[in-house]
Amino acid sequence: MQMASAIIDFAQVAQNGYVGLPDFMLPRFSIVPILVMVPFSFATIAEHIADMVILSDLCEEDFIKKPGLHRTLIGDGLATCFSGLIGAPATTTYSENVGVVILTKIHDAKVVMLAAVYATVLGFIVVFADIVYTIPTAIVGGVSFILYGMIAAVGIRSLVENQVDIGKTKNLVIVAVILVTGLGLRFGPIIDISFGNVDIPLDRLGIAIAAILGILLNVILPEEKEEVKEEVEQ
Repeated sequence: MQMASAIIDFAQVAQNGYVGLPDFMLPRFSIVPILVMVPFSFATIAEHIADMVILSDLCEEDFIKKPGLHRTLIGDGLATCFSGLIGAPATTTYSENVGVVILTKIHDAKVVMLAAVYATVLGFIVVFADIVYTIPTAIVGGVSFILYGMIAAVGIRSLVENQVDIGKTKNLVIVAVILVTGLGLRFGPIIDISFGNVDIPLDRLGIAIAAILGILLNVILPEEKEEVKEEVEQ
């Protein structure tokens, strides 16, 4: 009789040691990879702005004005620069964290800073990472359903609270293009754009392309005739 495999397996715990350091490396500058990363920056900027808007609604504080969107964007950029200098991956506001704030309803800055300190310390404890990796994929997937679903729901709520009329043709077209582009490119045919020795998978640029198209359409598409007429009369 064959025994079923355990859902949680602690066999790998502590095999890599208890405390460790990541593999730091010096950065290398090349114009092609730098230019290639520019489109990805639009995705992180769009994510950052959306997170600030959602957090402002949740906390009932206008973070766009105080401390100011320019300051939060600069902080995010400086963090990414520092991360790159030590060979680490780029940083972002991570919308998953916004989902955690939604679920816990804890948005005190002191709590967030304390959590950042804990995360930094635990990042050097290898055995802790091994324990985290024992969490079954199904559980992580279930949590992701809630987190990302809450983010989408709060985003829709923000549109409603700001009285964005989706019934208007211009707004409807913009929302439709953003949704289809942002979600659809990940499931479309695999298309790679090559720049020298660097290949960019188009499906990875879905959010960036959606953000750029949304901005361009908002500028290019004309307002409806009734709206223009009302503005002229006023």
